[in-house]
Amino acid sequence: MRSLTYAGRVAAFPALALALAISVVLSLLALSPGAAEAQADQPTNQTNTQSSFTFDGGGWGHGVGMSQYGAFGRAAAGQSVDQILKAYYAGISLEQRQVTNNVRVQLGTASSTTASFGARATVKVDGQNVAGVPAWNDITVSRLADRWAITAGGVDICAPQPVPEGADPVPSPCIGRQLRLVVKDLAEQHLSTSEHSYRHGRLEFTPTGSNGTTFHIVLGQLQMDEYLYGLAEMPSSWPAEALKAQAIAGRSYAEGRILARRSLSSWTNPFDLYSSTVDQAFAGNSKETGALSENWVGAVNATSQTVAVHEGRVIDALYSSSSGGHSENSEYAFSNFVPYLRGAPDPFDGHENPLGSWTRTYSAEELSRWLSADSSTHVGTVQSLSIGGNLGVSGRVNKATVTVNGTEGTRQIQGSTFRIIVNRGLGNDGRWSRDDQLLSTNFSYSGPTDSEPFGKITKAKAVGQKVRLAGWAIDPDTSDSIKVKVTVGGKTKARVAKRNRKGLDQYGLGTRHGFRIDIGVSPGSHQVCAVAINATKGGQTTDLGCRTVKVAEAEAPANDIPIGELEIVRSTGSAIRVAGWALDPTTNSSIKIAIDLDRTEVAQATASFSRDDLDQHGRGTDHGFDVTIPASNGSHQVCVRAISADGKIAVVLGCKDVTVS
Repeated sequence: MRSLTYAGRVAAFPALALALAISVVLSLLALSPGAAEAQADQPTNQTNTQSSFTFDGGGWGHGVGMSQYGAFGRAAAGQSVDQILKAYYAGISLEQRQVTNNVRVQLGTASSTTASFGARATVKVDGQNVAGVPAWNDITVSRLADRWAITAGGVDICAPQPVPEGADPVPSPCIGRQLRLVVKDLAEQHLSTSEHSYRHGRLEFTPTGSNGTTFHIVLGQLQMDEYLYGLAEMPSSWPAEALKAQAIAGRSYAEGRILARRSLSSWTNPFDLYSSTVDQAFAGNSKETGALSENWVGAVNATSQTVAVHEGRVIDALYSSSSGGHSENSEYAFSNFVPYLRGAPDPFDGHENPLGSWTRTYSAEELSRWLSADSSTHVGTVQSLSIGGNLGVSGRVNKATVTVNGTEGTRQIQGSTFRIIVNRGLGNDGRWSRDDQLLSTNFSYSGPTDSEPFGKITKAKAVGQKVRLAGWAIDPDTSDSIKVKVTVGGKTKARVAKRNRKGLDQYGLGTRHGFRIDIGVSPGSHQVCAVAINATKGGQTTDLGCRTVKVAEAEAPANDIPIGELEIVRSTGSAIRVAGWALDPTTNSSIKIAIDLDRTEVAQATASFSRDDLDQHGRGTDHGFDVTIPASNGSHQVCVRAISADGKIAVVLGCKDVTVS
């Protein structure tokens, strides 16, 4: 969980803090179950060659749930802890509950570590006392294949005991799996692996495998509030209501993860929580006794046993350092829909926030080198870049498509993967600083634009004496509909691609980019082609392709008998929508239609709506109808009759059943 932990610690451990924070997040993003493969038919990009590429972004972290800087801003504005948490977790309540009081935190894994204690420590292996060690003696622990190796004050306390000649050997007292170093009276416990000290709980060591020489280091038997005292997720100098919000969020997150993991048969680790940003950053004594620590400890005590609850269950209280002004939906950043983790504007996030917005500029040489580190993203020298597709509600690009054009090809990369590649490349260059890294996926590419339109033909067929071509076209530089030009048999027709098409919202530019164009042609086989017209440079086009369509000989008109089709009969609340077309082959004039509801005429209308597809009949286009009639609840039969221009003939176009509810 990206947090203020590393922001607060960077003064003391600048390289280590940022390296750990970035590497954890990169690993999580790489394995994110919410990741989706790049979609087909993605945008082709501009051809401008750039010497540098600039990204404008905001926030630090995943942006789901509470923004810590947002909580800071809300508290500074006078909001209570209740108001703060309910702003970030929709539909929750705050409740007092008996929470877990044997918290086990993994402090790390190691093959060797050194601990020291402010009071006498007892060494136990599988519950049996092995030795007592005086205060402030270094205890060095390592793991052999079958036992522990422990030295204290330079003495090997696990060595087999000497016996008289001929007596049976006495095995090492350190054969066993679990090692505990127990100290009483809240004495300080210092651990070299974590570079922290601890005042609560006891140190426990467990092998990571059956015969391995590495082991988990766990601080066990912690009360929940003792765990929270050491939670280094927010500066202790911040307002009390923000600290209370952090305490409740941290407690809720910990309780939810502990209960979930302990219920899983697959969770076999000897601990409940990681001490890093994989879960929450736990620093122990340095947080509990650090500057202004009484503020943080007071916030924990003031909210003791208080958790955030949604529909009776403790919530998974995700949070991050900064949202960048808008939080994100859980299913976009991760994988699962969570009703209380909804994206929303976050106007307080910018309060005294150095990470509320940021700009990063990288050279073409840098991007090219970072991308070329993996053959799947190698494009040679990067020439251009664009971002489009599935953006989050906050504008994040986790599942969007980053299209990179280079001298040796084009690659389409998911936004979260692109961020990993850039940050990994920076890290390999020794640049782990927050001033260099892409701190979140809430970024956009602000380079110059002149992207080529893209799209596809989805249907080509003969309709009477016409060729009909349908599809969609988008210019990545605008959400406006663009023109498509169709050519067939020496004829050309241009139309704005503004028909609504489901699925096009994946490009983040709306859905009104579909087209359907009819052109009248002579009988025979025809090649029909389409191009999309560039919105910025109208003289430039992108080929959408060609199709071959065979048009049959025209049938002779059926004298003066009206023709048409009943296309739609649909319930719309307390009414029924009826739509289709009707015409009289003897005239260009619009004719009337009659609507029968349950065999009784209830309405007449003129079929006069313009429809381009109707000029195939040689009588113009103004012959469509779309009528809404009132109807009671229940099942009904709707029939439509077309009435000839002279009123002498009425032809039933069709009947359909519909239910109104």
